[in-house]
Amino acid sequence: MKKSRAKEDNPVTSVIRPILLGVGVGVVACLMLLLLSTFAFVSSKHIPRNAMAVLTLVIAAVSSFVTGLVAAKALGKRGLLCGALAGGVLFLICLICGAVWVGAPSPAGSMTRLAVMALGGGLGGFFAVRKR
Repeated sequence: MKKSRAKEDNPVTSVIRPILLGVGVGVVACLMLLLLSTFAFVSSKHIPRNAMAVLTLVIAAVSSFVTGLVAAKALGKRGLLCGALAGGVLFLICLICGAVWVGAPSPAGSMTRLAVMALGGGLGGFFAVRKR
């Protein structure tokens, strides 16, 4: 049976599907990096508590970079915008999960994390579609 052309040419689904794929990979990458950092904190008694906030911000940047990379590679064009959108969606997921389990985050911290994750996702998307 043939697929209808309306489903294939729908611009909304052709953009949302790669973004959701990138966000799914980014969530897995974020969880794996957080697990590794948890083991590092537990096994080492010499890591200062203040380093935890910086480390989580670095993990957010790296995972949003991976998110943007996968999303833009799947879309194949408009890497900066696609990556930034994917990083923003990953930020919303992290924000909602953090608000549910920890409580309301500070607005300044949330804005910083949004900027870092959107920038990380945009950079990942840029590098995914860059021509060599």
